[in-house]
Amino acid sequence: MVFGESVLNDAVAIVLSNTLLSFIRTPVSADSILAAGGSFCVIFFGSMLVGASFGLLSSLAFKHLQLTHTDDQGQQMDNKFVELAISFCFPWCGYFVCEALEMSGIVAILACGMIMAAFTRRVMSAEAVQLTTNAYKGVATIAETFVFVYLGMAVVTFPIFNNTTWRLFLCALVACFIGRLHIFLGSWITNLFRGPASDPARISAEYSFIMWFSGLRGGVAFALASVSFTRKDFGGRCGGLPVGADCDFVDGMDDSTAMLQVTMLIALFTIFVFGGAISHVAVSLDVLEAKEDVGDGGNGHIEKINSRMSTMAADRTSVSGKAWKNLLETITHDSMDDTGVVRASRTTRPRPLAQTRPRINVAG
Repeated sequence: MVFGESVLNDAVAIVLSNTLLSFIRTPVSADSILAAGGSFCVIFFGSMLVGASFGLLSSLAFKHLQLTHTDDQGQQMDNKFVELAISFCFPWCGYFVCEALEMSGIVAILACGMIMAAFTRRVMSAEAVQLTTNAYKGVATIAETFVFVYLGMAVVTFPIFNNTTWRLFLCALVACFIGRLHIFLGSWITNLFRGPASDPARISAEYSFIMWFSGLRGGVAFALASVSFTRKDFGGRCGGLPVGADCDFVDGMDDSTAMLQVTMLIALFTIFVFGGAISHVAVSLDVLEAKEDVGDGGNGHIEKINSRMSTMAADRTSVSGKAWKNLLETITHDSMDDTGVVRASRTTRPRPLAQTRPRINVAG
């Protein structure tokens, strides 16, 4: 839940910031606000549609392409490296198409990844699934490391601590904390549609607090602020106050610089304060098991999530489980048994035994 909420926030932030920046060139009015809202919906949901389309195309491609090679013994083997390369192509195609259409490529990649995780990996070979999983984990680790390296370098390369507007930072920090309270409202609304014995279970107050506490890292926000700082989108001073008015700004300082400073300070504060305390808070709230209790490096929360997902996958008697099963059969042209294993359809021409691609049991 924490990861999903964070990723969705980043995607929305990118689209929303571009929409709000359009008001720099357009006077604020009722018509412009409606136009901006419509533009946001078109860009966000349009990007989701483009990304989902490429995700479904990848599922069909892996279903019908014969990605095999002959080994030294003359046997047909699945080419896992070709499957890995192709799996990278579809998200990038969705990204470039959305950028060409002046939509959000990041949102397209998010949607494409969700569809590929649900459908495409079911029709890939077992070795390719393991290889792509490790490859994407490696890329994600490198990207995450680069973000923190970039933030660290930005402390000395940008004018962060040069005439810093501390009052604006404190006000913005409090505003961010208040804004993040929507987590509790969203959890309450979600729980209205879940019963005491429903699966997935209701979102507890502890989980809601952890989602609130785990946010506000600010990597994406600082990237957006740095781009705005470079373009000098806000060349005014003190939010439009006249020269000589009482504010923290010094001569020659503009609003773009102040926004950059505040964004970086919020990112640093949440990284060191919230990021450093999140494990202890999670353990104290029984959301994350103590390291000595689980013996797996402190990944008790992962075990809980995997257990819950396994229960959901095994429950094929529910309405949602049947709908999911029918949708999978429609996309992949295969049938799935009650254990979650994809079985070849009788109407599908059988492949030679050496070319049969092993299926992945995703139920457990």
